[in-house]
Amino acid sequence: MAFILDLTQRLQALAPGADAATILLDAVLEAKQHEECTLRLPKGTYHIYPDRAFEKHYFISNNDEGLKRIAFPLIGCRNLTVDGGGADLIFHGKVVPFVVDGSQNVTISNLTIDYDRPFFTQGKILSFGENKLVLSIDAQQFPYKVENGQITFLAENWSRTGFENFLELDCCTRGPAYHVGDDWTAGKQVLCRELSPGVVEFQMEFARPHKPGNMMAISHVLRHVPGIFVSESRDVTVKNVTVYHAPAMAFIAQFTENITLKNYNVMLRKGTSRYISATADASHFVNCTGLITIDSCILEHQKDDPVNVHGINTVISRICDEHTIEVAFMHYEQNGLPLYQPGDRISILKRDSMLSYFHGTVTRVFPVNQNYVRLTLDTPVPAGCLNDAVENDQKMPELIIRGCRVGYNRARGFLITTNRKVLVEHNHIYSPGAGILIEGDANFWFESGAVQDVTIRENHFENCAISQWGQAAITINPSVAPEADGETKCHRNIRILSNRFDSFDGAIVWGHSVDGLTFQGNTVVKSDLYEPFRQVRHCIELSRCKNVTVRENTYQGFEESLTEFDG
Repeated sequence: MAFILDLTQRLQALAPGADAATILLDAVLEAKQHEECTLRLPKGTYHIYPDRAFEKHYFISNNDEGLKRIAFPLIGCRNLTVDGGGADLIFHGKVVPFVVDGSQNVTISNLTIDYDRPFFTQGKILSFGENKLVLSIDAQQFPYKVENGQITFLAENWSRTGFENFLELDCCTRGPAYHVGDDWTAGKQVLCRELSPGVVEFQMEFARPHKPGNMMAISHVLRHVPGIFVSESRDVTVKNVTVYHAPAMAFIAQFTENITLKNYNVMLRKGTSRYISATADASHFVNCTGLITIDSCILEHQKDDPVNVHGINTVISRICDEHTIEVAFMHYEQNGLPLYQPGDRISILKRDSMLSYFHGTVTRVFPVNQNYVRLTLDTPVPAGCLNDAVENDQKMPELIIRGCRVGYNRARGFLITTNRKVLVEHNHIYSPGAGILIEGDANFWFESGAVQDVTIRENHFENCAISQWGQAAITINPSVAPEADGETKCHRNIRILSNRFDSFDGAIVWGHSVDGLTFQGNTVVKSDLYEPFRQVRHCIELSRCKNVTVRENTYQGFEESLTEFDG
């Protein structure tokens, strides 16, 4: 029977607004002494500061590495449940709420996560013209100061001078505005001046015009503080948890077997004036295994994708001997990761075709540093493999995404690149980019995973692809060079069945390099919500694909539609 560690007396003895970090750390350490434990919090609002929080250095995929201050360091835990009891956890500054590391059978439930000062700033667009943007900023909620042509964003225990990008948000949906994209500031000269208290002018070469009355979100932090970080663990469940804000990804898991997100929400708090929830993805999974289940979740208003499932491609930088290669991590957010273990089955693939031509088993792993790792294989290294990619295709998960609502976020909906079985059903998807993106590359993000078995059925896609992040509601875009795309294709067996697509321009499926694609029993309905901004020839536009079946679909409002295609 599980031991119950009730924190009611300890937490309710705190003065309002006092730091709960020490109480939480002591409770975690005490809970680890029991074979099975439920750590129970009372309902209420509790504040956590970085000053006395536990600290550990982590390499976190697709986030920034470094020392992390952690409120709940669930490290080396077994059979532990953190039951928040409806607690509202408010974090002050750079504190990671939860880390699950080297643990097994861990559940986080019944709580909310928020930050006192969000790690972004927003302002209402007052005017735009001649590369001058004027914003009205609520300085109480988003403190700042302007000095010598630069703006510094302020908080209780951090500050940041400068920023990463601008993103225009619609004042009605609070999602990205129609037909917008990012205005990145890197390499551009940006001058700021305060015209009056709370009114700031930004002078910069903007990529596009911006509409007065809409809101502008300004990113000014990197991905240093995720909400929930899971690494090298097994059987992890997050249920009835809502993240109102996270200064990086709301949930990121790597090298973990069996993960369930149930009624896990990333969203805006009711009544808030904020337009952004998490400043990066709502959930992200890297070289996980077993089964990932994402069930009945609401993932909205984050600054990147709701779900991203993929592996990592490294690149062969040196052939050390007959059986040993040295591989390089090619993206800085992958450095230092424990991607390979003895016994892993790896593939070597050509970077232009994304096709594997060699398989071997790792017998020894020698990390040279955070950028390079040496792998000794059970069979001789193939000739001519220098600069080819290496994929740990054994460490990939099955995936079920069911009954979720996702949208009003920057970028896409579900990013899926795993070679195991995938089922996406009964979801409502209203992302401004592609509702589903199936990609995979070894040249830019180096995110691996050719799909082999994907079923997309009975979902509602509503006006996806209204901005720059995708060519159609479902976009299949592996980084395969046309000249390298031969008889064998990158992706296989994608079935799109009985979905509803409300579309303003008819861009439903766009893709290439697929063997076995079925589009059957779907309904495509013309929407008048937006004016088309691109030329769409057919609802389905495919190139360099084979074994394609398109039949028994219904089109309402589109005169020129692809209704039957077999190839």
